[in-house]
Amino acid sequence: MAIRLKHVNRFKDRHGKVRHYFRKPGCPTIALEGEPDSPEFLQAYLAAVTGAPTPATAIAPRGACGPTVDALVTAYLDSWTFKGLRPATQESRRYILMRFCREDGYHLLFDSGTRTMLLTRAIVQTIVNRMAGKGGGQRNLRNALSAMLKWGMADEKWRLPENPAAGVTHEKIKGDGYAPWPAADVARFKLKYPLGTRAYLALMLGRVAGQRRGDIVRLGPRDIQAGWLSFMQQKTGQAVDLRMADMAALQEAIDACPGNGEVFLTKEDGEAFTPKEFSDWFRDRRKAAGVSKKLCFHGLRKTKLTELGDNGATPHEIMAVSGHKTLSEVQRYTASFDRRKLAARAMARTG
Repeated sequence: MAIRLKHVNRFKDRHGKVRHYFRKPGCPTIALEGEPDSPEFLQAYLAAVTGAPTPATAIAPRGACGPTVDALVTAYLDSWTFKGLRPATQESRRYILMRFCREDGYHLLFDSGTRTMLLTRAIVQTIVNRMAGKGGGQRNLRNALSAMLKWGMADEKWRLPENPAAGVTHEKIKGDGYAPWPAADVARFKLKYPLGTRAYLALMLGRVAGQRRGDIVRLGPRDIQAGWLSFMQQKTGQAVDLRMADMAALQEAIDACPGNGEVFLTKEDGEAFTPKEFSDWFRDRRKAAGVSKKLCFHGLRKTKLTELGDNGATPHEIMAVSGHKTLSEVQRYTASFDRRKLAARAMARTG
């Protein structure tokens, strides 16, 4: 639609998204969020006209010029520092930063003349605050931005004067994290996807083996040797060795759905999943099975580790299955052990 408000400019960014800015001589350029006829847009416009403070959307003082955050993200993703990260970390961080660019990549990073940071801590804090209520979204975005900006400070070309993500806060994640799957939901899923389906095999890899999505999409026949499922975890680099004789249900699922010879789990076209593709695919199967939206694939791993604890496994024994590096991680992860059983077991030791 045509913009008729005074001092409002409209243009398309390189992603094809239409953006609007308040540009008045002698005033900071301010991004106007929302559609032109929305209350959000009109409120932002009114604030800009009246001079109300908008530190989160002010781009730069009049006359300032310099590289955008978008350019820094592109350089970082092409750096050896980024390419040296584990594949799973690369995938996650790339997704976070590209999503960030779609919304906020237009911000000027610093003024080329004065080398003053224009992407300030206040702006970064407001951007991170938008992810409130989205699980670990705030923390993950803050960490990704901080890692990128720290690289920008050390890089010879960029030489950023500071890291505006340093000191940015995020909400604490409350509760026990991922919810374990109740037996009724596991049964509901199996009813929809019986033995011989790829969805059933995926369920067993999470429920019986207790592994992360980044590992199960890579598992294949080569990882089963001499009756053991042995592999190196992608996220931690930890070795995991699980005896197949202890996982009869998983062996049955593999035999009934052998995959493409390289990996057990494949897409419709026979190719391997990426972790993100797998999450989306499994979420759709969970919905179709009528399983609660509060449950996700990672909750199957939580279910397995909780079950181990409930049946008397020690933290070190659980670590051998989960691949966690520290006891504190296991204790946090398995906080929902059946406390009545543990208390009864402890009391029995006192006679």
